[in-house]
Amino acid sequence: MSEPSRVRSHRPKPHTKREAVKAIAELAHQENLNEIADALNAFLENHWDDVFEDSVNWMDFELLLTHWASFRPEILGGPIEGELSEADYKHEKVGVFWGLLFLTSQSKVELLQENFYQDLKVRQLNEATLAEVPAYVLPD
Repeated sequence: MSEPSRVRSHRPKPHTKREAVKAIAELAHQENLNEIADALNAFLENHWDDVFEDSVNWMDFELLLTHWASFRPEILGGPIEGELSEADYKHEKVGVFWGLLFLTSQSKVELLQENFYQDLKVRQLNEATLAEVPAYVLPD
């Protein structure tokens, strides 16, 4: 009897660390992270109260994207009119997420995800939200 032939799975080849760093650098350069972060910060400072009566609430990431679409400044292509293609929507979503990560590193926003792969929430860090944080958490 002959042995059955092995079936090879065709998994994508894992990226090297160098390839991953290069891809991330290219994406950050294309997106111009500082411009996105500055525009997001201005959006949150100027429009947070339009969305919520209470400045300490969390905003769903998808809701933020919806409001961001009508605010997006000219330097980033201007407001989004009509529906985006799936690829353009993902591109916009990733750009906004990167901007939020950048603002998080500057302690301007806080991100919350209660469970992995679940909805992401955003909260602006301001006097009202920082008043909720225990003193032992705040930097000197």
